[in-house]
Amino acid sequence: MSGRLRSAAPDALLLPSGATHDASAMADLCPVAMLFVRCRSGISHHLDEDATAEDMSAAISVLARLIHDGLSV
Repeated sequence: MSGRLRSAAPDALLLPSGATHDASAMADLCPVAMLFVRCRSGISHHLDEDATAEDMSAAISVLARLIHDGLSV
């Protein structure tokens, strides 16, 4: 996924994360990856969460490339 991220958003950061959500359960079954989209003021999981159209477009592009290329992470 990082290669596809770099082509869609060259300045994006690659971050280790302690977030697991459903990924921790799925990791026993298959490879997993999480794609985080930055939000204004770092607000997440709240009604005030807001991401720019540009950042959302980049995330959608990465996901579309993953699907098109066969979902290899």
